[in-house]
Amino acid sequence: MGMELEQDDTGCVQAKVPHWEERNAKDELMAPTVGAGYYTALTLAVFADLGYCSVNWGMAEPMRCGNNSGCGFLEKKCSNTEGLATRYPHMFCDDTDTTTLRCSSDRRHLGRCTASIVEQSGSLRGRDVCPAVSTRFQDSTSGTTSNACAEASAATFPGSLTGTGSWCLDAEELKVKTNTGAKLAGVCAQVLCEGGAVKVKYSGGSAYEECPEENKIEVNSDEFEAGGKIKCPRYAEVCTLAANGSSLVIPHAVLEEAGEARGG
Repeated sequence: MGMELEQDDTGCVQAKVPHWEERNAKDELMAPTVGAGYYTALTLAVFADLGYCSVNWGMAEPMRCGNNSGCGFLEKKCSNTEGLATRYPHMFCDDTDTTTLRCSSDRRHLGRCTASIVEQSGSLRGRDVCPAVSTRFQDSTSGTTSNACAEASAATFPGSLTGTGSWCLDAEELKVKTNTGAKLAGVCAQVLCEGGAVKVKYSGGSAYEECPEENKIEVNSDEFEAGGKIKCPRYAEVCTLAANGSSLVIPHAVLEEAGEARGG
């Protein structure tokens, strides 16, 4: 058992070194492109297998992209997978809809289905293409291209609450009153992790609301039309990593020391 390697056949000498396929490990540190760069169990396993690195498995960061997706995710190409966006909604999107704003697989960005992950091996005609949410958004006013919730301006994303601690959360039937025709399948919102629970504050909201996993909170704000909801994220998705990508995983040794200090 191991991670499938891809050989880049584009002709670039620097790219000839075998690497993980981006579609299989998009947000990993060991992915072939610059991205979220998470130290997941898969990435830590690479360091462990080198033989000269010591790995602290307790520091592994959560793996969202591809996690628990089944064998079909690795065995079938995107072009051969029926209902790709429906089957793997947190990884791929429907490229026939390039206007709806939705969350990227790492929940750090809000974008549209205008990007793609292209297979780098094999003949040019037979290469697989997987539609994905763009992690770049051109702001005509400021000229910036960042669409990370923690960095983007609220003016860039209608109905979003951006800045430090902001994550992209999935939305349902969410419509902004002042924005004409914008479709929202995701929105940037402030997230607070407290006492093992996730709390969310959306644009126009008066306070943080507890948002239990697998639940939805009804949006009550003058900025949105009635009936919209925000889907609550898993605790591991937004509370073991900071919205800027830094780790919030606490080493077991530190937790043990804290426990001993309280007990003493």
